[in-house]
Amino acid sequence: MKNAVDNSDGTRTFHFHQDDVHDFAWVASRRMGEVRARFDEPGYHPVDIRLLIQPEHSHLSARYVEATKIALRSYGTWSAPYPYDQVTVVDPAWTSASGGMEYPTLFTGGASVFSPPALQSPESVTIHECGHQFWYLLVGTNEFEEAWLDEGINSYHDEKAAQIALGPEGWGKRYFGMLAAGRGSRAPIPVVAPGVWLRRGDSEVAGLRKSGAFDAMARPTWGYRNADSYTVNAYTKPALSLQPLEGLVGDEVMTRILRTYALRYRFAHPTTEDFIAVVNEVAGQDYRWFFDQTWFSAEECDYAIEVRNRPARALAGYAEGPDGRPVLVPSAREEGRGSDVRTFDSEVIVRRLGGVRLPVEIRVQLTDGRVVYESWDGQYRWTRFRYPGARVRAADVDPFGKIALDIDPGNNSWADNAPIAQRAASKWAMRWMFWLQNFLELHTLLG
Repeated sequence: MKNAVDNSDGTRTFHFHQDDVHDFAWVASRRMGEVRARFDEPGYHPVDIRLLIQPEHSHLSARYVEATKIALRSYGTWSAPYPYDQVTVVDPAWTSASGGMEYPTLFTGGASVFSPPALQSPESVTIHECGHQFWYLLVGTNEFEEAWLDEGINSYHDEKAAQIALGPEGWGKRYFGMLAAGRGSRAPIPVVAPGVWLRRGDSEVAGLRKSGAFDAMARPTWGYRNADSYTVNAYTKPALSLQPLEGLVGDEVMTRILRTYALRYRFAHPTTEDFIAVVNEVAGQDYRWFFDQTWFSAEECDYAIEVRNRPARALAGYAEGPDGRPVLVPSAREEGRGSDVRTFDSEVIVRRLGGVRLPVEIRVQLTDGRVVYESWDGQYRWTRFRYPGARVRAADVDPFGKIALDIDPGNNSWADNAPIAQRAASKWAMRWMFWLQNFLELHTLLG
């Protein structure tokens, strides 16, 4: 709520009041335009959306507003509905170092003039920062001590919300930026790789691979080794670790876990142990082992797959014939000589290269058309599955991408069509390099 008082000296004094908040922020600008919208859907508290936007970004107003509604809708379902009457979305000035921040009932986004929808900007930062209203504000965890309970859970939710509402995010790069450092400074010209789409968590794996082994996640935030370790353990690792937990308990149970946690600890400043207790309570079993492997460990998660297609053993022998007399049975190699028919005894080997022990699924596709699903507890360093009389066409460990913590997804799959795969990779690589070359030449001409 606000009211204004006109003063005798020609100035005006504004008074703002809001119950149940633990911080405040304000913004003032002569350049910003104002866009108003309303979120009013069955089952949710009505919310007035106030967007303050830079004039050069006015063409992105509808996308800002829709992203805010996506956050209010999805987070309101997965945790608890937003209880306040208004939320203010601020589009900050370019390179102002004020983008991507959260405050009670107000947050800052971030946008570029050139914003292809495939890159989901400003949508991604808007969903993330609006999502902080539900964890940083309404649950109020101690970010100085346990940042993952806010940033991590929020990052898990924002990618899930964007994937459901907007579809997969495209992959691209921005070029021709100014030599400027600081929060929010980005190169302006986007180049989108055609047909390259990201799954949940794909863009975070590189950071986990680079810095994930520095620190155990569940230690005081101020005690991390450096800024890279902070980013990984506050944002990346907790978000990626909640995806395999969702795979273990199921999406419905995961939603009940987070909703129970959010409602029970509203304005209560819970801890990591409180969260784990809710997981065990709602799931109906003890998942402490999972958090020991992920949150309380700096070990890496990496599974790999190998396939061996070997001709069946070349042994001839005798067997009882139709009339009871012994007959010579040719070897498998001799039987297939001169034709395309060969008998194979194949095996699939799954290896655990990292220290994290999580159960995994394996999908094996055979040349006779069968698809076989296996499972492994991941406790030992490796396991083997045999398929006598069959040839493996393709095999995947974690075929549905449940273990988002895997630092090297490239060794999770094997296919007996390497030449085709190589041609496809070369095709996309050449197309990408062609466009990159053209943009670099243009940059040289302009310079």
